[in-house]
Amino acid sequence: MRRIRTTTLATALLLPLAACGTATPKQQTDITVLAAASLTDVFKEAGEAYEKAHPSTHVNFSFAGSQELAAQVRQGAPADALVTADTKTMDDLRQKTNAPTTIAKNRLTIVTAPGNPKKIQNLAGLADPALCLLYTLRDSHREAGLAGTQRPGRAEQGRDGRGGRGHRLRHRRRQGQGGHGARPGRPECDRRLPGRDAQERQARHGISGLRQVAELSGSPGDSEISGLPEAVRTRTPLPLGIPATLAVAFLLLPLTGVLTRTPWGTLPARLTSHEVVEALVLSTKVSTCALALSLALGVPLAWLLARKDFPGKTLIRCLVMLPMVLPPTVAGVALLQGYGRNGVLGTYLESWFGLTLPFSTTAAVLASTFVAMPFLVISLEGSLTSLHPRYEETATSLGASPLHTFRTVTLPMIAPGLLAGAALCWARALGEFGATITFAGNLPGTTQTLPLQVYLLLQDDPEGATAVSLLLLAIAALVLLSLKGRWPQTRTAGRGRGGMGPGRGLGAPPSGSWGSDLRLKGGAPSPQTGAVNHAAPEGPVPHRTRPTPHPLRTTVTGAVEATLTAPAGTTIAVVGPNGAGKTTLLRALLGITNRATATALALGDNDLSHTPPHHRRIAWVPQDGALFPHLTALANTAYGLRAQGVPKAEAHATAQHWLNSLALGDLAHRKPEHLSGGQAQRVALARALAARPALLLLDEPLAALDQSTRAHVRHTLRTHLADFPGVCLIVTHDPVEAVSLADHILVLEDGRTTQYATPTELTRHPRSPWTARMLGHNAWPAKATPDGTLVLESGTSLTAATPTAEATTGLALIRPEAVALHTRQPPPGSPRNVWQGTIRELTPQGSRVRVLVTGASRHPDVVAEITPAAAADLKLTEGTPAWVSVKATEIDFVPT
Repeated sequence: MRRIRTTTLATALLLPLAACGTATPKQQTDITVLAAASLTDVFKEAGEAYEKAHPSTHVNFSFAGSQELAAQVRQGAPADALVTADTKTMDDLRQKTNAPTTIAKNRLTIVTAPGNPKKIQNLAGLADPALCLLYTLRDSHREAGLAGTQRPGRAEQGRDGRGGRGHRLRHRRRQGQGGHGARPGRPECDRRLPGRDAQERQARHGISGLRQVAELSGSPGDSEISGLPEAVRTRTPLPLGIPATLAVAFLLLPLTGVLTRTPWGTLPARLTSHEVVEALVLSTKVSTCALALSLALGVPLAWLLARKDFPGKTLIRCLVMLPMVLPPTVAGVALLQGYGRNGVLGTYLESWFGLTLPFSTTAAVLASTFVAMPFLVISLEGSLTSLHPRYEETATSLGASPLHTFRTVTLPMIAPGLLAGAALCWARALGEFGATITFAGNLPGTTQTLPLQVYLLLQDDPEGATAVSLLLLAIAALVLLSLKGRWPQTRTAGRGRGGMGPGRGLGAPPSGSWGSDLRLKGGAPSPQTGAVNHAAPEGPVPHRTRPTPHPLRTTVTGAVEATLTAPAGTTIAVVGPNGAGKTTLLRALLGITNRATATALALGDNDLSHTPPHHRRIAWVPQDGALFPHLTALANTAYGLRAQGVPKAEAHATAQHWLNSLALGDLAHRKPEHLSGGQAQRVALARALAARPALLLLDEPLAALDQSTRAHVRHTLRTHLADFPGVCLIVTHDPVEAVSLADHILVLEDGRTTQYATPTELTRHPRSPWTARMLGHNAWPAKATPDGTLVLESGTSLTAATPTAEATTGLALIRPEAVALHTRQPPPGSPRNVWQGTIRELTPQGSRVRVLVTGASRHPDVVAEITPAAAADLKLTEGTPAWVSVKATEIDFVPT
């Protein structure tokens, strides 16, 4: 048999598939699939086979070219799935629509008759009508199949799950011939499909759209039936497989020899002898003491190597790894020269304190620590490097000291790596031989550990040496087996694992009320009447005095240059292009970056420019929220208060109050991995507000949310910021957020302040092209002349209706909806500004189409907004020539 391998892509772009409920034989489920025409016969037979296996399901195929099918999807074709092997078209489609990600990327194995008489080389060969093929659809996989189909009557009810990363799609079931609506009387449900980590799950679970189960026809006897397993596996290349097999055999053979040569009949007696038991107890004692010493010295060293940059860091890391590559006897000699009686330090230890280290149990502990501690340090350094510093920085902003942060945040989050490193360190110390015998000697009951016992037995009793070797082998194997899933690496602390990110059910309204507000009544915030979270636990509202206002005055220098002065209660939106220094500005105010410094930082009457970060009372909500994954929502919210020394009961009462006010009271005992993106973002906000900060910094708090959830969280954020007694800085790329949330907007470009104004002033008089384009305008730097001519930097001139009193520089602004497009040069008339260009891009945006036109010669590029009907009438396509016209009255000039 010959196998020809090729890759197919099955992308479900989807639209509703099936509703909840249990189907009955009388109900008809229709599935509409847009399929590439190159596999028409294959998919028709696949649909027929599937219908025979599921009489209540009808599969409708629509065949066409991949690009034509993609165009139908863009226009809203009522299909459940699109299946094609054209990856370029699919990638382009996902970028230009709100379609979910790929749900199945398969490797299809084509099984041919001996010698491949039909000369099948690729998928197109399978469409040959001369071939007799039979395919059936997999219908039992819970994640995905062709067109995302599932067994009728077994739609899965949506529920919160780990990770919170999956795209959630609405399913529906059509009843008989009754159109596209959901079956009345049955609630709709959500079904989770793979998200950004879909490919990893496919590799583990073998997601597959098709399964080949039948034969390729030929003469009798020259073909056979072949079925693929659910996990479609690729064949291992022989140049890799053979050496890998030899490596396994090379490692396995000595261990097999120990097992086969072990005296099983006398094994219990040999292992319970006095000498072996004494050596085992001593080995356990020495290795445990070595582990304790390694933890005490190695954990701080690993943190230093992972978190700090200092001269000689590379040399110190090399020094740490050196014992791992040194011959054990060389390590023993080095220990003698350092800690022996005549060693560098040993001489002073003996003369000052009367301590002699060599040939003692202490020497055995030091020898084991010397060779074993690097395993702990290297493992832990890798875990710390993988742990994003934002968690520790967030804890610092909430008032936690560096040591408190390390104990309550860093250690719990690197616990798997710490456990793995400690186990490997203990196992290595248990098996140490060369350094121990050189530095500590071989004294029974004092330094004679199990490896040294094996060495002695090997001379007089080889079978006894084999028995003790088996004991050491068993201990090492148990240690390694205990590390299953905890190897020296750190799980990714990102979205869905304690971080933020699109969660499950983002589009669903959260529990409780979104309209809850805080008003100061009787010295304590209380929910506004008329909006009550009935699901929140009841309890007394903690007493709080009226907060003190904290106006802001600061000057930041370095990579970012900015000066801000704002009264208490002001919200400032910080906007700018990527790399402008927005996040650096926030980090400078926190005091956690060397790229910029707040040379002057006054909050109220307090100058905090030289205050440590954890004493500044500046709360920070990073881009993904950085909720601590090992803590519940309640413990996360109370973290800042506990770090500031507030008793646990009071801190939890205040935290519960803030969760209640943000409609999260019933989620207080959930961990971040069980929260949706909107819920986690509100928990991060509650945590920051509960810490009673004087300044609140929000770094793109809504960036990870979908549109519906973003609107809800924006409303909640606006409500609570109205009562915040300090100043709030919000970094955002969304002009809607900037205008709706902020009292002032700070525009940063290249680390410098371009404009600082109210939203109204910024909208009317933008001072940079980037600001104007952010607000939706076409903008070009220009020089205005008294006769109304605007000369652009390229040399092109535009005519404005309103002349300036004198020559000045500024920005020429044109609204996209004021730009008219023509397929031919318009006749002279009212539009006084006409130039030629080429259509470069058409982008649907709501009920309008944005058209980017590249100007010919020195004429500027311009964006126009037209209706879909106008675009259809003009037959606009990318690459076609077009003419642009703008009336003089539609051009505004803003002096800068």
